[in-house]
Parts: sequence; structure tokens; C-alpha cells
Amino acid sequence: MHWSMTQFGPATNNVSPKNKFERFFACCVVLFALVCFSSFISSVTNSVNQLRQRHAKEDKEELLMRQFISVRRISTSLGSRIQQFFKLRFRSRKGRLREKDVAFLAELPQSVSMELRAEMYMPVLKDNQVLGHLVKLDAAAAMTICHECFSEQAYMPHQDVFVDGVKAVHITYVVDGQVSYIS
Repeated sequence: MHWSMTQFGPATNNVSPKNKFERFFACCVVLFALVCFSSFISSVTNSVNQLRQRHAKEDKEELLMRQFISVRRISTSLGSRIQQFFKLRFRSRKGRLREKDVAFLAELPQSVSMELRAEMYMPVLKDNQVLGHLVKLDAAAAMTICHECFSEQAYMPHQDVFVDGVKAVHITYVVDGQVSYIS
């Protein structure tokens, strides 16, 4: 037992095999240790690579954004605000998972996509005082509205949901969180 434990670490070993069975056992233990250590190193390497890949997209987008600011000669104060927003935005993306975050969903057949979006957005449509009646009158039209007209948007604190004087082109429903109107 003492000998086999010393094979896994940098300990001293004054015990050695004396016959062919002990040598065979010693070889098996060393091979087992080699496989275990290789597996451990492989899993650590894979974990490090996965972390790098997760951050690669953010790093690439940040590099492109900095290049854009530099090439277009954006002022330092505005560039700083953009970079601050960028960093906050990437942190907030780790929150609620949205449909556009899952690229595969864009490949779904239209019938499945319509059903998915109906299940996602129909509760919001039903809660609306005006459009809620449409759900009762024409379910197919309500399903089409869910598929064609709804989309998700995540906002960060202090981000503009709309700007005064700009033509309104959509309706915003708050599904999660809260919004304060400041004029």
C-alpha cells in the first residue's frame, strides 16, 4: 500500500518489486496513475479553453467598438459613455435568456416557431385590455400577432426606452422589472 501511494506523488520510495507479479502490479499502478493524471490535465485544459471561448466574443466586440470610436474620431466623453454602457450591457446579458440569444430557434419551422411565440407572448396579449378581446374573438389572428409583432428587448438602468420628440413605432410592455417615466 505504501508503495502504491508513493507512485501517485513526489514521495520517496524505498520499497521496490521483488518478483514478476509485483513488477506487473507496479506497471499497472503506474499506467493507471498516468491515465488518471492525463485525464485530470485534459479536463483542466478544456475548462480553461471554455472560459476563453466565453470571453472571446466579448473581447472581439469590445475591440471592434474601440476601433469604431477611434476611426470615427468620437469624442473622449462620448466614447467613455459608450464603453461604460458596453461593459454594463455584457454583464446584464447573463440575466434573462431571450429568444434571439438561442441561434437555433431561428431555424425552427414556421409552424413550430408560431406555436413557441404564441406560448411566450399570448399571456402578455391576454393582459392587454384592448388586444385581450382579440384573443377571444380570433385565436388565429392573435397567434399571428404573437409571431409577427412581438419581440423581446432588455433595458439596463438609465437606458432610454424612448426619446421625447422621436416618432413612436412600437408599444413596450414591461414583463419583468420596472420602468420609471422621467420627463
